[in-house]
Amino acid sequence: MDTLIAPGTGSTWLSSMLITLVPSLVPEQAQDVYFEAVIIITLINLNSALGLRARGKTSETIKPLIGLQPKTARLLRNGVELDVPIAQVDPASAPR
Repeated sequence: MDTLIAPGTGSTWLSSMLITLVPSLVPEQAQDVYFEAVIIITLINLNSALGLRARGKTSETIKPLIGLQPKTARLLRNGVELDVPIAQVDPASAPR
């Protein structure tokens, strides 16, 4: 996304700076400045920062939940309950 936005907003800012600093280089009809491009870049960077923060908090929240995953499963085979490690459970063989 930055690859698409940077050239457009960057060239807009550069042309606005050129018009502001040396207006005689540009025809009078084209002397419009668009410093709003800086606001667009700021909002995009803010969005990226908030997204990274949210992902980080989500990761921190999920880590304790992974620790709550059971280590064994209780299976009923031929009327007898067995505790079996999760790795040995085959969901495909479960009755439907």
